[in-house]
Amino acid sequence: MHKAFLCHSSDDKEYVRFVAHRLGRLRVNFDEFSFQPGKDFRDEINRHLDDTSLFVFFVSEKSLKSSWCHYEVDQAQMRRMKGGIEGQLAIIIDRNTSFKDLPKWLQNSKAIIQPRPVQAARDINYTLYSLIPYDKKRPFVGRNDIKDELQFKISPINYRLPKIFIIHGLEGIGRRSYMEDVCFNYMNQLKLGPFCFIDETRRLDDIYLWVLDETLDMSSRESIKRSMKVFSGLSEDEKILEINKSLALLCCDQNMPCLFDVGGMLDDMGRYRDEYIKLLNNFVSGDYDHYLCLIHKRKPVIDGLSFIDLLLCQKIPPLKDQEISLLLNQLIMNYRISVTQGVREAFPIIVNFLGGYPPSAYFAANSIKEYGVDTVLKNNNLLVDLKARRFMQFIKELNLSPEEWLILRYLASERAIPLSALAVAIGLGEDIVSNILIKMQDMNLVLQLDDNYVISPPIRDAIPRVKGFLDKDFFQRIGEAYTKNFWANPDIAPPIEIIDATLNAISRSGSTDFSPYQDLVRVSTIHRLADEFYHEQEYERSLEYAKRAEHMDPISKDIRARIFRSLVQLERYDEAEIKLSEIFQKGDKGAFYLKGFMLKKQRHYNLDYAPGIDGN
Repeated sequence: MHKAFLCHSSDDKEYVRFVAHRLGRLRVNFDEFSFQPGKDFRDEINRHLDDTSLFVFFVSEKSLKSSWCHYEVDQAQMRRMKGGIEGQLAIIIDRNTSFKDLPKWLQNSKAIIQPRPVQAARDINYTLYSLIPYDKKRPFVGRNDIKDELQFKISPINYRLPKIFIIHGLEGIGRRSYMEDVCFNYMNQLKLGPFCFIDETRRLDDIYLWVLDETLDMSSRESIKRSMKVFSGLSEDEKILEINKSLALLCCDQNMPCLFDVGGMLDDMGRYRDEYIKLLNNFVSGDYDHYLCLIHKRKPVIDGLSFIDLLLCQKIPPLKDQEISLLLNQLIMNYRISVTQGVREAFPIIVNFLGGYPPSAYFAANSIKEYGVDTVLKNNNLLVDLKARRFMQFIKELNLSPEEWLILRYLASERAIPLSALAVAIGLGEDIVSNILIKMQDMNLVLQLDDNYVISPPIRDAIPRVKGFLDKDFFQRIGEAYTKNFWANPDIAPPIEIIDATLNAISRSGSTDFSPYQDLVRVSTIHRLADEFYHEQEYERSLEYAKRAEHMDPISKDIRARIFRSLVQLERYDEAEIKLSEIFQKGDKGAFYLKGFMLKKQRHYNLDYAPGIDGN
């Protein structure tokens, strides 16, 4: 695995520590992570430089005067000349230094001015990825038809180039991979991300916290609390302006931020909700050369939008037979599988089962590597399950260890988790968890987004159906472990993913005490918990969290609907009638549908019910 050596002055430790934690132990050689106590410091430096692919020098007045930094720079230069270090990166972290202050051999290297450590971590991660040999990277094939359309839209002959790229298609079909290829090959090596997942509970406050987390580094809990309090008091137009200011900061660092829609951006008709129309309209109105990506499952309705000429909307279809065959062939070469006559003859048969779906190709190649082509052909029902989206059988026949199943089950209960948090949750070292994740990525069970890991969307729902939900004791242990590892310093706010994961663990342990974290609890988190407990048929807990969410946001019609549905499921019809009356009085959409839902439930149990409100 490629690693970066972080050369820095002890005076810049806070900045570099943030970068190191953001990247994770497995991607950096950092003294606090790597150096053995009691050992000679020079020996430790040399040992870890020998294990380094990328030398990163954090440039400041202090580091330029540091004798230890001079020693590390000199040793890195020697290894670079001998081919031991593949790349180098200079990150200037204060305004009192410039490129001309760099050591001579680093002046010909990539150097960036970056006062924000979160972006420095992205730059290092991106550079590490660029050092991976081509045959070790995930191959990208096909999509030539939509690439031709894209090239035309972004060509100089067009007066107004698109600023927002809208990508839609089935989960796992390759939407993100397509846009990563577009960013690198057609958009001057832009970096796709960071990613913000938007479900039906998310609101502008959550997007602001996400973008704040990506731009305002090393913030204290108190400063974030103040920022969020000020933001919550703004009008909707002012909130949108603040969000776009922060999005502009991300774009200035060669990023294409991505809003990943998982049910929250579009209404039932496929139209963008009003707040997102305003957000997008404000984004494209700027004169800057900035770009935004939106990823959807369904095609959004864009007709009638005033900025439609600044949008490029593309559907990602399944791969064609020749494309999926090429992908499978490249994977087999990457996996160093011997291409025997039997493998060649099996290709057309296997391709016929894949249905143009990239995860099927990864699974088929991995299965051929593990079990041989004859076994795959005999068990082609697995490929049929992938093609037909019936993943239950696929999950049941996976030959995974108990630790691997535990990681999958936990990831299925979360949206996105960084490696450091996953290791704490599972109770294993980061190196062990990383190796498991590498295997799971090969099998297309797990995906990596930025610094986080997510379960592959097609199998998210299948995991708990096959293996069941994790119990309360497990989540209690996770909550305690997260609190100990990430909340010990009351002045430092954890990343937003760890905030949500901690609160999720606390709630699923059966506790309702969020007081230690109250300053960072958001209504969307409580709302999401209410929805999740409802779908797990824990209606009492769903009602409890929905009421807490309503107390935080009394105007949300979605929260009112969740309270009503939970009351109906609990057969507390008198209370449900009162809530339904309120829903009608507020003029919420779907009120008649909700009333029908209650009547159907009452009839099902042969219960008498009052006439209630007729809706007129």
